[in-house]
Amino acid sequence: GAAYLSIRTGAPIVPVGVTGSLELWWRCVLTMRVGKPIAPNEFAGDDRTRVRALTARFEQDLRALLPGDVEQPRRKPLKNWC
Repeated sequence: GAAYLSIRTGAPIVPVGVTGSLELWWRCVLTMRVGKPIAPNEFAGDDRTRVRALTARFEQDLRALLPGDVEQPRRKPLKNWC
């Protein structure tokens, strides 16, 4: 998907990691971390090889944006409110 479009168009991919979105409710903390753009011209080979390499790099960079996020039990007064 994204890697293929990046290779075909030449547009970079920007990894973005979001944490705290498991349960969004009033005053919930949402953290967004934005990584460095990955240029598709950094990868050599045919399109299939480049797509695989770009996908692997994107996954690696995305995982690095989400280090050690651990769910912590907390009181959720609005959990059952709809």
